Amino acid sequence: MRPLATHGKRITDFTSWRGLLVLTGVLDDAEATDSLVRSPSGAALWLGEVDDIWQMGEPRGQGGPWKDTAVSANTPSDPYLMYGYDRKELTLTTSNAATITVEVDFLADGTWSTYQSFTLSAGETLTHLFPEGFHAHWVRVVSDTATTATAQLTYGPADQRDSFLDWGRELGLPTAAGRTALAYANPDGDPWINLFEFIFGTDPFTPTVWPLDISADGMEIVLRNLTATDEIHVAFESTTDLLSDWHPRPDLVTVHPDQSGVSAEFTRWHFAFDPDDEPVRFVRLSASL
Repeated sequence: MRPLATHGKRITDFTSWRGLLVLTGVLDDAEATDSLVRSPSGAALWLGEVDDIWQMGEPRGQGGPWKDTAVSANTPSDPYLMYGYDRKELTLTTSNAATITVEVDFLADGTWSTYQSFTLSAGETLTHLFPEGFHAHWVRVVSDTATTATAQLTYGPADQRDSFLDWGRELGLPTAAGRTALAYANPDGDPWINLFEFIFGTDPFTPTVWPLDISADGMEIVLRNLTATDEIHVAFESTTDLLSDWHPRPDLVTVHPDQSGVSAEFTRWHFAFDPDDEPVRFVRLSASL
């Protein structure tokens, strides 16, 4: 179980038809699109694929296992869904002094692990922000004391955007399992995992042809402009034979003088080599999170 979107739309009914998802609630003045079907009377339906739901807004919400709930000592709450949200914030309150332990089930297999314990005085409210990138399927809370307590979670988009995860969401790729799972997935089965598809700016659903151009004086490739906040490391590595270690060679890499046809988010690079000086040189591009 996982959320796909929080859309804010007034969808009054839905169904499926010939493999398509059909939604009602279309505005009277909605612009005509390929997904909109309008009757002569003016009533309209939206038709699309189920995967289009991913584009309707990032999952967000608020709720939790306790809300001014009388709880017994050492009795776990019901599990509450955590999977599929980016930013996760927990608010705890208790009428009596108590230590409340947060437990998580990472794999949805009923195995619970202690995340952290929080000691609260009577009447205290405590707010905890889970670390960026923390993922578990279910969460529950346990008090060591009989009390009346509240445990509420606020879920929403991350404060600091992750361009790699945003890229995945925009394309309808599964992102709830985190950056590593997204990076190493390869939905089109070509030689390039999603991490390289992101760096190259290619379509992860369509097999990509060889993205390198080789000439007599070097290699050319177009790469996405990355920043430190992207936390993606790219390096040109080289060796003169396949028996030696590969070494980064930033000294041989320059911005190509011809940037025609390259969008602002990308740059064409040139890796230089001299066949007269080195008849054989092997070059590869490495990328990691």
